[in-house]
Amino acid sequence: MTFVLDVTEEEINIIGNQGGKGELYRDKSEKCNKYLINLSEKIQRDHRDILFRDLEVERIAQIIRKKQENIPVIVGKSGSGKHSIVELLTQKISNNGIPALEGHSVYYLDGISLCNSIEKHSELVERTDDIFKSLYSTDILYINNACHLIGSGKMPSIGFDISSVLLPYLEANKFKVIVIAETSKYEETIKINKLLSSYLKCVEIKPLSKEQTLEVLKITAPSFEEFHNVEVDETTLSLTVDLAGNYIKNRNFPQKAIDVLDEACSAASLTPRKKDDKSHTEAKYGVLNSEYVLRSVKAEYEASMDLKRPMVTDDIVLKVIEQITNLPVGKLSFEAKKQLRNLEEDLNKELIGQAEAVNTLSRAIKRFKSELTENKKPIVLFFAGPTGVGKTESAKLLAKNLMFSEDAMITFNMSEYMEQASLSKLIGTSPGYVGFEQNGRLTEAVSKNPNTIILLDEFEKAHPRISDIFLSIFDKGEVADSKNNVIDFRNTIIILTSNIGAQQKNNVGFESYHPDNVTKDALNEGYRKEFINRLDEVVTFNSLSKGDIEKILDIRIEKYKTHLSKNGIELHIEEEVKATLVEKGFNPEYGARELLHRVFRKEIEDLVIDFSLEKDEVTQIFISYQNNKIIAS
Repeated sequence: MTFVLDVTEEEINIIGNQGGKGELYRDKSEKCNKYLINLSEKIQRDHRDILFRDLEVERIAQIIRKKQENIPVIVGKSGSGKHSIVELLTQKISNNGIPALEGHSVYYLDGISLCNSIEKHSELVERTDDIFKSLYSTDILYINNACHLIGSGKMPSIGFDISSVLLPYLEANKFKVIVIAETSKYEETIKINKLLSSYLKCVEIKPLSKEQTLEVLKITAPSFEEFHNVEVDETTLSLTVDLAGNYIKNRNFPQKAIDVLDEACSAASLTPRKKDDKSHTEAKYGVLNSEYVLRSVKAEYEASMDLKRPMVTDDIVLKVIEQITNLPVGKLSFEAKKQLRNLEEDLNKELIGQAEAVNTLSRAIKRFKSELTENKKPIVLFFAGPTGVGKTESAKLLAKNLMFSEDAMITFNMSEYMEQASLSKLIGTSPGYVGFEQNGRLTEAVSKNPNTIILLDEFEKAHPRISDIFLSIFDKGEVADSKNNVIDFRNTIIILTSNIGAQQKNNVGFESYHPDNVTKDALNEGYRKEFINRLDEVVTFNSLSKGDIEKILDIRIEKYKTHLSKNGIELHIEEEVKATLVEKGFNPEYGARELLHRVFRKEIEDLVIDFSLEKDEVTQIFISYQNNKIIAS
């Protein structure tokens, strides 16, 4: 802030005789050393180049020189480079790049430190008065974390708001301020304070583009190379920008790319360095008994020191991204084509009796994942069919094949969202309502993991208002949450499952209908046209035959055998037992769920558990069918 304070003629003479840095100034500033940092001196010691922010600095300087509304508020998202703009302004002032501000110094005030350990209103007033009195017209006060100052009024243990202390100074026009605030916090604290905001002028900062961020990394990389004693090539910088842009969505350029590069350099510096091989050296120079040879070896070693510095490789950058996002980025990057090529085959191995559905699903995923297609919205798949035919299982298999883990899928049981008020659970509560501080389940999950599969199970049970909010997501690939943060869904796969149409199939008989036509008619009856038109694919799942149930049982038995083998137990099941299980578990209305969830657990799993508890040590279990009963031996 630039301050114009009432001072005596004696004080002015003292300041003038010592170039504005007189004894009086030093005595007063010492009271505030714990809250103020001379940013001008710090910048001169630790200079760094800052690109693409000259226009913003020019506007901030213009606002500072205004007669009214002369307090610039730099507003931007996390990582967009707000602090670097103040650094660039400070550099220009120190280098006389802004003649109107020549001789000014910038002091940094941390709002968190200012409010630290305050219990009484008088303590804050005393601190702020000391700070304001210690600064003169040639000083600019830069307040970071400004929202913490305004937000201090919400602290019940203190019971005041810092703006009540600032406003008298602002009304008297005794100083000017530079303020930084994050976009969401600015909306919540500063902007809603109409009296305070009347003195401020918002300067909105937009994140840099990928191309601009790459240029920033090129000038930043040498400092990281020197600090970590590593080497970085331009190809790695380009990969860093691409991966940070694709996988880190909760921060913005350029800071998220800079953070990834810094951590990658740190990881590279921790790798063990290769030592000289003595046998190789002796083979090259002979036995090391000559002083000349020793000098030659030393000279060669010193000349090759730079070459021996660890290299920041693409693998290291990928590993860092994986650690930050908890996603297998390396596999996603290098095995993507292989996974897409074999997707239909892999799904058909475990998804029995749904060859047509798997074909439709695979083609849709390949189209979405292909680099030849420009995706500006998520892919939306509607899985329709009777219960127990593999709709939810196919979503899990997609997560396993594309994301290498079923845990990468976010599941929402839409039966929990049958009321209109439950919409707040997904995107957050509106301001003024209970729970506004909490984020929505859907928006928070996607903001943390933007490359994911979203399963909306039993979507037909959700309130119709819920489907309306998804129209924006399906169409534009984004939605604003309750705090006005825009959440990006463009890299997500959204799967809706429904039993819609199953009742109509039962009415017409299994042999006399075409599944696609029945599903289409049911969709037209249950949803509006604008919703249906935003679905990329409607994947229809067929009812399972007895032969399909037999294959599903074989897969379930093999998985159970693998599980038991980890515990040192070998399981054998006779064919007659399998036939009995199929007869008991086959139900066209319930699909495979009856077999897997009831019959197999009761007839096989419970039997194995009881047998293992009765015996002291079990290594083999034989399941057979005798006297109309399944037994273990």
